Order: sequence, then structure tokens, then C-alpha cells
Amino acid sequence: MDHSERGRLIIINNKHFLPQKEIQLEERIGTEVDAANLKDDFTQLGFSVQVENDQTADEMLQLMISGNVSAVRMQLLSSDHYPGS
Repeated sequence: MDHSERGRLIIINNKHFLPQKEIQLEERIGTEVDAANLKDDFTQLGFSVQVENDQTADEMLQLMISGNVSAVRMQLLSSDHYPGS
């Protein structure tokens, strides 16, 4: 790749979760480190990196459709741990 900017990376860093009827997801411990490492790695690869914290589904959708770029990579950092599991 010979371009100075390779593309755009949006990191969705969800640490806190809104209460739901059936479940309450726990805070995602250590997510700041994961986001910082991803940002550093992709910045070194020539990507423009944007970090957004604690996004709702609607906010994530808006991030995906906003901007005038030909390609976007989105990395979602979220929880897969349910209380009691």
C-alpha cells in the first residue's frame, strides 16, 4: 500500500451497559487498554483512528453511515459475559 493514509478505523469501546429487562451486563474491565493497543497498532499502519466510548445501537449506526470515505473498519469492544455465567 503506497497511500499515506490507509483508511479509517472506528473503535467502539463499550465499557458500561444500559440496564435491560432480562439482564444487566457487567462493566468491561480493561477495555481502555484494549482500545489504546488497537489505536496504537492501526495508527502505526497509517489508519486514521477514532475512539468512541459507550455507544448505543443508534449511535453506532450513525457512526457507520457518517463520513465521506470509501472504506471504514469498525472494531467493537464489548462484553460477552452475562452475570452468573
